[in-house]
Amino acid sequence: TFDANSSVAFFILRKDDKFRLLAQKSFLKLRETLATLDTLAAGNTETMGTWRDTRTFVIFEAGRLEQLLTHSSDQSTSSDLGELSKVFGRVEILAARIENVEKGELKRLLEIRRRQDTFLRDMQGFIFGALALNMLVYILLWLFFSNRFLRRLDLLVNCAKQIPSRRPVYGVVTG
Repeated sequence: TFDANSSVAFFILRKDDKFRLLAQKSFLKLRETLATLDTLAAGNTETMGTWRDTRTFVIFEAGRLEQLLTHSSDQSTSSDLGELSKVFGRVEILAARIENVEKGELKRLLEIRRRQDTFLRDMQGFIFGALALNMLVYILLWLFFSNRFLRRLDLLVNCAKQIPSRRPVYGVVTG
């Protein structure tokens, strides 16, 4: 709204159509921003009341500013300038409410972040535990199969040593 406000003010002071066009573009951007904020606030019941009040105020003031673009005269300008103290009071109230909503949202986001950190830490512990268990199972299986293989190989080597001396071979290699 600052862009629209400043463009309208420069138009009132200078009566230059360049500032009128800037203000009209700012009002289009403001409407787009309001639509985006509507979708963001739609799912949050905590902020909906504050957003509804703020949106109503912004739309009302934007309408007044747009009227200044089309019906600007010295008399209406001075009466609108006289209303500024009321507008600023309302803006201060809404700004304080929005600040409270922001603080609440920040607390909520910090809590979500804390839960995410806890979850990530738990997942890391689980992954490292699973990795350690996997390595242990691997080592036990390796010992089991290598021991069996080494016994069979030892039997074969002993049998091969007995063959040249023509002694009887004891033991049978299965499989």
